[in-house]
Amino acid sequence: MKKLYSLVLALALLSLLVVPAVQAQDSSDKVSGEGWSISGDVPSEVVPNKWELEESDDESSTLPEGGWMFNAAGVLSAARYEDAEANPSAVWSGAGDVQELLEGDTAELILPESGYLMVSGAGFDVTCGDYAVSLEPQEDHAWFMVLRGRADGRGDRNVVCEFSNYTAGAVLVTMYAVPVEASAFFSEGYLEDNMENAQVRKNCGATGCEFTSVLALDVNDGAYGAWTYEDGEFALEATNAVMPE
Repeated sequence: MKKLYSLVLALALLSLLVVPAVQAQDSSDKVSGEGWSISGDVPSEVVPNKWELEESDDESSTLPEGGWMFNAAGVLSAARYEDAEANPSAVWSGAGDVQELLEGDTAELILPESGYLMVSGAGFDVTCGDYAVSLEPQEDHAWFMVLRGRADGRGDRNVVCEFSNYTAGAVLVTMYAVPVEASAFFSEGYLEDNMENAQVRKNCGATGCEFTSVLALDVNDGAYGAWTYEDGEFALEATNAVMPE
């Protein structure tokens, strides 16, 4: 009996040693690219949660391999209150609690449950959920980041995001707290309009920005994608999101 107990205990201890090694092959503590990095338990490949729920429509997105986050129809801001009222996927940009220009040395904002945050600026760091993102300033360049909130469920699933390492008054955060049934994707056209607008003179001095980039991250599963936008075209830099077979 003692020999059997010892064998079971040895196997149990062996399994504890083996499992982390297997997990290490499927994830990384940090991934990075041109001016960006994501720290946390980042999967090397992941089927994003919206695909797992069979809600994806990848063919409607023109962003290379971006259909897990972006769609021709999706969440956006509306300048007119009437437009926002008529569209469940829209938030009224005139509402006082929707947009905030970051001031001071640090800031904390909510990533709404089943909603999004869009952040734009020259560069910033943000810790949100289990992930920390760093976007470094680059010459003649503007950053965008789109964060997807936790899927709806029991209890309060809002996430507090902590911002730092930015120029006060030069980072704009927009919150998209929309109904669950209206939150499947973020509007690709709205993102593109914002990225084009970021290239005007007020953002990068007298001559404007030459190009913009976007980093998308889903805090549910660590799915991410990075793209540059230049001359009216998106180019994929990196992603860990894969289509289910």
